Amino acid sequence: MQLNNYIHFLGNIYGCPFGKRMPDCPMFSLDFSSFEERIEWFKNCSTDEKFSIVKHHNQCLSKRNPKNH
Repeated sequence: MQLNNYIHFLGNIYGCPFGKRMPDCPMFSLDFSSFEERIEWFKNCSTDEKFSIVKHHNQCLSKRNPKNH
């Protein structure tokens, strides 16, 4: 996965697939930010932070909807 390709992240940056982010979500604080601010926040994240976001998302997805995994 190329981290500079935002298409892999746009859905999560835009919003939670469950409608409401959990408080432990690394993007929880972004819910009141504009989409442009969210993109800027993401661009400023390190590669490790971006991978951590994806890892957290996948774990959360498994916990919240275990039948899909």
